[in-house]
Amino acid sequence: PRRVGTFALSPDGKHIAGVSVDGYIRVWDLESGTLLCYRRSGNYLANEGDCDASSGRPPIDAVAYAPDRPSLFFICGCFIYECHPENLQTCVVKKGPFSDTDAVRCMALSRTCMAVGPGKGKVLILDSTTHILLREIEAQGGIVNALAFSPDGSRLATASRNQSACVWDVSSGDCFLRILVGGAWRSLCSVALSPDGRSILAGGEGGVVRAWDVESGEMIG
Repeated sequence: PRRVGTFALSPDGKHIAGVSVDGYIRVWDLESGTLLCYRRSGNYLANEGDCDASSGRPPIDAVAYAPDRPSLFFICGCFIYECHPENLQTCVVKKGPFSDTDAVRCMALSRTCMAVGPGKGKVLILDSTTHILLREIEAQGGIVNALAFSPDGSRLATASRNQSACVWDVSSGDCFLRILVGGAWRSLCSVALSPDGRSILAGGEGGVVRAWDVESGEMIG
């Protein structure tokens, strides 16, 4: 495949789903490297009028696994697609609370919520089943490149183009930790919360990865 623009690891760590810039979504077995299934977005999404494989951005904008059921979600234009991770032929399609010009960059799922970063320096929190908008978070003025929920779904971590990583309370939308990095980091492009939710990890385009304590904000690695 051509360059992968976004990817997601399955909850059991056995599969990885990736979206390449030529508009393909593929699922591989991590242990063997076997390609399990794939589809090109234009083949089955064009009738919704939300994808253009010849455009300058990936036709599929974001991908994520559900943590509690065998579902793979991806976003294309203003639509949210749900399918079985080993069968990309059939999808349940629902319109999201964003437009096809918002250029969604990332998404993440907990058991109850879906977080979407549609650009413009904000994060949308949706109900993971109905996709109804629950609340909107202003992400400190920076375009959000990556999202990650804590294992219990109570916290959300964001990594932004303006070199900031934040941890948010999902129920209130309040930010209780903001880390601003600089220098070799350039834009932050990845983020994760530790399994116990006590640490945040962020990676930048400069090849730097660091970890901080969520409560104190101190760098720990």
